[in-house]
This record gives sequence, C-alpha cells and structure tokens, in this order.
Amino acid sequence: MCGIIGYLAKGERTPERVVFDRAVDALTHRGPDRRGAWVEAGVGLGFRRLSIIDLATGDQPMSNEDGNLRIVFNGEIYNFAMLRDHLKAKGHHFQTKSDTETILHLYEEEGERCVDQLRGMFAFAIYDRRKKSLFLARDRFGKKPLVYAETATGFYFASEIGALLQLADVTRVADLPAIHAYLALHYTPGTRTAWRDIRRLPAASLLKVEQGRAGEPDSYWRLDWAQKLYEGISDAEAVETFRHRFEESVALRMVSDVPLGAFLSGGVDSSVTVAAMVQSGAKVKTFCIGFEDPRFDESLHAKEVASRLGTDHYDLPVEADSLASLDLLVDRLGEPFADQSLLPTYRLSQFAHERVTVALSGDGGDELFGGYKRYQHLAHAQLLGRLGLSVPWLLGSRLLFGIEKMVNPSRRKLAWPRSALDRILRLPPREQYLGLVGCWRENDLATLWKRGVDRSLPSRWIDSAMADHPGLSGLSRWQALDMETYLVDDIMRKVDTASMATSLECRCPLLDHHVAEFAAGLPDRLKIDSAGQTKALLRKAYPDLLPPEMFDRKKKGFSMPIGDWMRNQWKEPVRASVEDGWGGGMGECFDRNAVSRLWREHQEGREDHGERLWAWHVLRKWNEQFKPEWEGSC
Repeated sequence: MCGIIGYLAKGERTPERVVFDRAVDALTHRGPDRRGAWVEAGVGLGFRRLSIIDLATGDQPMSNEDGNLRIVFNGEIYNFAMLRDHLKAKGHHFQTKSDTETILHLYEEEGERCVDQLRGMFAFAIYDRRKKSLFLARDRFGKKPLVYAETATGFYFASEIGALLQLADVTRVADLPAIHAYLALHYTPGTRTAWRDIRRLPAASLLKVEQGRAGEPDSYWRLDWAQKLYEGISDAEAVETFRHRFEESVALRMVSDVPLGAFLSGGVDSSVTVAAMVQSGAKVKTFCIGFEDPRFDESLHAKEVASRLGTDHYDLPVEADSLASLDLLVDRLGEPFADQSLLPTYRLSQFAHERVTVALSGDGGDELFGGYKRYQHLAHAQLLGRLGLSVPWLLGSRLLFGIEKMVNPSRRKLAWPRSALDRILRLPPREQYLGLVGCWRENDLATLWKRGVDRSLPSRWIDSAMADHPGLSGLSRWQALDMETYLVDDIMRKVDTASMATSLECRCPLLDHHVAEFAAGLPDRLKIDSAGQTKALLRKAYPDLLPPEMFDRKKKGFSMPIGDWMRNQWKEPVRASVEDGWGGGMGECFDRNAVSRLWREHQEGREDHGERLWAWHVLRKWNEQFKPEWEGSC
C-alpha cells in the first residue's frame, strides 16, 4: 500500500528535481516506510511505501530485467503467488518476492490485458522506455485512487490531488459544475474533481499516454447484473457457494507480513467478515468505535459479536472533538467531500493502527446484497405508482402528520413531508434516487447559487451509469447504479482517505470480483426477502457462528449526531462557516441569505439541515486551505 506520482513531458521542460521530490514527499502518510524516485529525460516516477508484503526487496520504482519497463504501484494483488508461478513456468525470472514485480512480468506477457488476471486493489503506472509511453490502470471497484492532469508541458498523475497540485503546472480554478454536484451528492462524481484541470481515472479503466498526451479512459470490466445466473438456486446452495467464494477471498486478504485485524461494527457485513476470518482458525483483533448517543452507537452489538466469535476486541468512544481532524482530511482529499462518516472512519483507522497495519472491513455488502433502506423506499414508490395510489398515500400521510403535530408539541415546528418515501413519491425514478442519496434538496440548492451555473452534472452522471445497464429494473437497477457511482465515488474514496491518512491498509473481501459476480447473479429474494429483511443471504451465511437473530435490529449506519453537535459543541465553528468570511470568489458565487436561512431553521429546530450545513462547512474548509479561483459562469 503506497502513494505514487509521476509525469511524462511533452517537450524539454520538466519539473525541477526539488519540486518533484517535494511532491513525492507530500505522500509520506500513504507510505512512511520507504521512498523511491526515478528521473530521466522527460519522465519521472515517484513512490512512498507502506511495507506489507516482501518487506526487504519490494521497493519502487521497479524495473524489469532489461530496464525497458518501470512501474509504480499502489495496492495489493492477492493472487500474485499463483500468477508468479505461472509466469516462472513461462520462463520469467524474478528478483523479488513482491506483487509489484508480478505485475511487470504479467504486462510483458499479456500487455494491457494483464489487468484481467489481477485479483486485488490497485492503481499503477508503467513506463515503456522504448515507446516513451505510460500505461495506467485502476482496479475494478476504485479502491485505490488515481488522479491526473494534462497541460501544455506534459502529463502528470498522483494518488492524491494535493501532491499533484505541487507537481503539475495546472491552474487552480474550481470546477463549478463539479462543486454543484458535490453539494447535491456529497462527492464529486465520475472523472470530475473540484478542480477544472484535474481528472480522476474511473474504476476498472485503463489510460494510455504517448508523447505526454493522454487518450480517453478505456473500461476493461463491468459487473453483469442482467443474466441472473443463479435465479433458480436454493437457499442452501446459495449459502454454500457464497461461503466458498467469500472464505477464499478472506484467506487471500489475510496474507500479510505485518500485524492484521478487522473493523467490527456489529452489523451484518463486518460480522460476516470476521466470522470468515475466525473460521480459518485465526486469532483476530477487532476494532470498533462508539458514541454516547444510542441512536448512533453500535459498540454494544460489536462487543456481543466479538464475544461470540472470541476475538481480541478493542473499542473507543468518539466525541464531538473529532471535528479537529477535518483540516487534515480535507488536505488529504484535496477537494470537498461531505460523507460525514469520514470522521469516524478516520478515528477507527487511527485507533486500529495502534495495534495492526492491515484491517479487513465489510464494505460492499450493502451494494451487493441489498442492504440500503433506500432500496425498499424505491420499491415502495414504484409499487404505489404502478397501483395508482401515490396521491392517496400522500394525502393520508399528510393527514396523520397533521394530527401528530396537534397532539405532540415537540413536532409543531416541523414541516411535512418528513419521511423519505413521502419526499420522493411523486418524482420520476432518477430524481427519486437522487432525492435519497443526496444531501441537498434541489430547490434549496438552486437558490444557493447567486449566479448561473450548470446544475446538470448529477443527473447526467446518473443517466450515464443507467445507460450502461439497459433493460435493468427493480432492485438490480439500483444496485448497479450504486456500484458504479456511490460505492466508487463515496465509499471507496472515504475508506482510502481515512485509512491511508493513518498509514493503515484496509482490505474489503466482499469486494472481490469473484464474490461480486456471484452476488450480481442472485435472485432478489436472497437480498431482500419476502418479510422485507435486507441482506437475507448474509444473515444466513454463518448460523453456527452468528445466528440470524443477532441481526434482528434496526440498521444504524456509520454516522455521527452532527445535527445535535451543530446546535451544541460544533455550533461556533459551523456558525463561522455560515456567517463569516464572505469576501472573494465564494461570496460572488453563493447567496449568503440562503445559507443563513438553513442555519436559522436548524438552530430553531424547524428542520434538520445537519447534512447540508456539513457539506457547506467542508466546502468552506477546502476554500480556506486550497484557495481555488472561483471564475467561469460565476
């Protein structure tokens, strides 16, 4: 697990060596153990290493035998030992025991299609000295980041935006449509970043660069949700097949030359992951964080699971002082990112890193096995619409809410609609989905901009992802959409940023592509059963270790009580984001009165604008730390 950076010049002008070295060292937190840099005429590759496998000889940039190819690689290839044996049989000679060298020899053998055989998480760049070209690739689910920029002087890439800004001669202009999308979605989607001149290589994509000029990203893999290969499978067969694939995935991810543990929230996904680790015979260290507010705390459930599985368990209470880590995380991200669970994920990673260097997590279970509540809301909305009952439902809901306000004084300040289903019921499908994943209602967001800006990016991004899966309907449609948008651009970005900021490697066995391909082919009943129970198959996977009744409780998610904290411990710093410092570019783009109205309504308890105010606070932090230029349509 590492940080990588590099460039390929178009002409004679190249970054000064001191500038390049400074940019390499901006990634030290991603790789505190070793450092490497290689520069020759017109090309430079840099590397910071977190040593996990082959501690003695796995340094980079690494070259092949004749020195024609050179690679920088961030990630882990879990099947590298098998690939290594295969390549040795074909006559390849290895100088190290690292997975990095395996990629190099596989590229010699297979060329660009080497990625088809890689099982793991990766972002890498290979320089070909004869062709004077770069080949870049990113893993199937976007677990490892890779950003790039092309300017008049050349092509530049890095694991993080902050390092890229130190190296590349890019303008520091904010991408206003991407900022709008960030406010709508919590994140900047797809290839866009908050910077106009910086792009993100999509998940499961390749990119070729010749003479400093980049082509278009080329997708090499996509999860097939349409075939339903396991439609007729029995429950028992499904459990057996899942356990076989998943336990193989877990075993591959438990190979490490450094201490290893797991995140354990007490939810289905992390519990199943730890159960598979225990099934292998390992003594597992597990880590959990908790909150004083019982609405958000899952630590008691985690202790129960840990006790049942016999793990060496550690838990840490998280308080409102976690806001202090926001500056560091914004610096690591290089752009605004408003998933509030970033902060607790960072604290959990920091806590785990006190005892281990690698941690397995349950990420991917919600997307693959139908765990999100929004899937049920979307299904209910579709059913009511098909039966022509949307209007009667809304009238009844509004009547009941009015009665509740009359008899319950604590509800009298609140406005209707309150439920997620009521909010989306009369919207078309795309807007229903956006209404459930977004943090800012479109009407409020439209009034936030003082001047015109292209607000179509969120819709276009969703439409593009839907177009890649024509004919899908029902649950699979929304799962496919989440896998290619929310999982990649929110969840994986959050996990990588939070863990690597503490020099911890996080591995996600549910997001092995063999496991994912099995999940995509399952019938809906093994995801959401007839009783409305989510992740039905995972709940049945380990009845000997984790009886299904252990999970008969409401899903809480991994979030914080930010709405309450903004009325108390966080009140002053967030108030300052709302009311102070309105000079300069942001003041010319955004309407101060619109933001102040949200703040007042939140403080008075009329609405819970916690997520929207959090997105605004993070945006202001990014503006303070990176000082982008706000121009264009503003």
